[in-house]
Amino acid sequence: MTDWGKMILKLGTLSALLFSSAVIWAQAAIPTKLSPEHIYAKCFARISDFPVNPNSQEYKSVAAKTLDPITACMRVLDRALLVNQSGRLVLSNQNDAIARSVLRNFHQFHTSWMSTPYRSDLTSALTYSGLDNSEQALFVTRALFGRQHYRTVVTGSGAIRSYRLFASP
Repeated sequence: MTDWGKMILKLGTLSALLFSSAVIWAQAAIPTKLSPEHIYAKCFARISDFPVNPNSQEYKSVAAKTLDPITACMRVLDRALLVNQSGRLVLSNQNDAIARSVLRNFHQFHTSWMSTPYRSDLTSALTYSGLDNSEQALFVTRALFGRQHYRTVVTGSGAIRSYRLFASP
């Protein structure tokens, strides 16, 4: 066999190996069909930053196929609804750690859409004023969790001020 023949044989073998590797890789990359419990668990973890509790009623209902995983996931979002309390929109259940986490995650997501950097003015050693860089995102978060029409994001009047609660040490 000539040198050209050997080289063509090696290139052919190499091409076949590369092709078969690509086919195997592509098959591994194709997502398999997820079970309803897996869909709910992924959704729950993504929006709440908590792992799903397999003993929860929602998870058991999804596993028993009596509850659609999308409906169950929407219920997790509903835990973070804002209600009007003395003229302020507050989390409907402030003691629910999952609700707080969902609200925080979505607000951080909405904040990531904005490009306003944090600005502050140090006018003296005793006076400090700052601009909350998340005010724009608050309009989006309020529309989603305050059950307001989305047009209020751009047509609303007035300013929104965030009200944050921190646990005391």
